[in-house]
Amino acid sequence: MDLVVDVGNTAVKLAVYQNAVPIAQASFPVVSDREMTAWIGQFDLRRSMLVSVISPPENLVEYMRSFTDFHVFDDKTPLPVNNAYSTPATLGKDRLVNACAAASLYPQQDVLIIDAGTCLKFDLVTSDGRYHGGSIAPGLVMRFEALHYYCPALPRVEPEGESPLVGNSTFTSIRSGVLNGIAAEISGMVMRYRAEYPCVHVVLTGGDTDTLVNRLQKDIFAVPGLTLHGLHAILSNLP
Repeated sequence: MDLVVDVGNTAVKLAVYQNAVPIAQASFPVVSDREMTAWIGQFDLRRSMLVSVISPPENLVEYMRSFTDFHVFDDKTPLPVNNAYSTPATLGKDRLVNACAAASLYPQQDVLIIDAGTCLKFDLVTSDGRYHGGSIAPGLVMRFEALHYYCPALPRVEPEGESPLVGNSTFTSIRSGVLNGIAAEISGMVMRYRAEYPCVHVVLTGGDTDTLVNRLQKDIFAVPGLTLHGLHAILSNLP
């Protein structure tokens, strides 16, 4: 069995793979080392890989290192894609790992990844196994927060609730602008990509997937755990 771990700003996501198939997944707060190690200890693990956007919990790293063939994803890790990004040193690890996941799930095909998290990111992998880059824009929560921060007279609004096209209150007007606006932005970007890559597959991942997926065209497919799948693809590619 293989373990892959994605350490984010507030949560640690884990998955165990057996014969390239995920058999268990979990998520814990970053600070819950004891609970994480107890969960990991259920499995007979052979290899593990960790990717982190922050300093990972030291106890977790020491624990993984003690009983598995342990790897940390960094800029020296061999990849199953060719990275054509012109500034690789500034490239977010999550974007590159997601690109590896897309190439693994859709080999020899063009894939557009939409990561709807803190930022809204688009990333393109082409059928020749090349990662090109994409775009970065404010994510859903950031948009709500920015309206309140820069216009203090506007309330802080949560995504949940009515979001009609024509808002009839300040709350519904803000939801309309943010939710319908980000959906229109995604649809417009997908249309532009398809003008250049007509057969491109489009996948949606990230923390706001459930909020957005039903607002988008039906041929955009939600892929939960895309980063974990990419980590396992990278781990499987190691000699």
